[in-house]
Amino acid sequence: MFRERKKPGFTLIELIIVIVIIGILAAIALPRYFANLQNARRAEAIATMNAIRSVQTCLWANNGVFTAGAMTNITCTLEGNTISAAPNTTRFTYAVTNTNDTAYVAATLVAGAGSTSSYSMCLASGRVTDAEAPTTACP
Repeated sequence: MFRERKKPGFTLIELIIVIVIIGILAAIALPRYFANLQNARRAEAIATMNAIRSVQTCLWANNGVFTAGAMTNITCTLEGNTISAAPNTTRFTYAVTNTNDTAYVAATLVAGAGSTSSYSMCLASGRVTDAEAPTTACP
């Protein structure tokens, strides 16, 4: 006569299955996310070093030497054209070593920035190396 109503909701088994599926997806997605994040940070460092290299090449054309030291805001004017670089120093600090044709710009990690590598770029050739094989002199 009286029919028992089924209560709406999920069973414990259904909830456990959903949690297991979410765990599997997270286990697959998180390593890829962190790899992509590291690639983005590397691209940021290389783009900034390229901007610094452009300004340094202008300075070389004007003065015959690169400007060594920490890079914050740097500009150069060549034949009426102004080139500038203003590195974002949140994750990396940038510095140019040497003033001759063996100069390179180094992107060094800021403590707690979340990256795992430092990079360097030869100003003469544009060759980039990771911290595992740092550039100390350019070809």
